[in-house]
Amino acid sequence: MNREKMNNYIYVLAVSKRARQLLKGNSKPLVPYKEKEFNAIKIAKEEIDKGLVIPIIPRDVIEQIDSEETEKEEE
Repeated sequence: MNREKMNNYIYVLAVSKRARQLLKGNSKPLVPYKEKEFNAIKIAKEEIDKGLVIPIIPRDVIEQIDSEETEKEEE
């Protein structure tokens, strides 16, 4: 799901979760970075924006987002 289609709330949650994974050392960054300039949030955003990390979004949330977008288009 690209950034335009992703609800901002879900995007923030995904970045937050990925940043926590990086800070805890549960996984390594998938993008290059300078050791002195390690910023987990920036790295997480870049990974998600590039599609290297794809958030898992429950089906009911996706359906709700789609229905809200449809309602906005009808107005």
